[in-house]
Amino acid sequence: MNKWINFNTPNNQKVWADMCELMKAQPMTSPEMGRAIGIAESRASSFILHHRPLVHISFWKQTGCCWTAVYALGKGVDAVKPERVDPAKVKREQFLKRPRGFVPQPVARDWAVEMLFGPAVNLNAELREMRA
Repeated sequence: MNKWINFNTPNNQKVWADMCELMKAQPMTSPEMGRAIGIAESRASSFILHHRPLVHISFWKQTGCCWTAVYALGKGVDAVKPERVDPAKVKREQFLKRPRGFVPQPVARDWAVEMLFGPAVNLNAELREMRA
């Protein structure tokens, strides 16, 4: 519990009432609630921790490699937190799913780079011309 925030002030009671209205409409994460109400994510999290007996974790949402709790209003059983996803493993799986013989297409050259170093040269085409 955050000892620096007085949760009994009228302004903080209004913030909690707004958070309850949001969670009644749909379960949300603390950053989403903070953005919707206009308060910091850390303040939204401290409100949830203070009123934890009235809130439960309905499920976990994946954000990158981490998991974020999605809170719902009312008493209930918290959802079990999934295991952490290893970013290297995800990247490796994506690498293995790509089609065989996949060659990335050349990227258009920046105009400033082209001014300094000249146009991009296709070496394969020049080698074919030299051999012919």
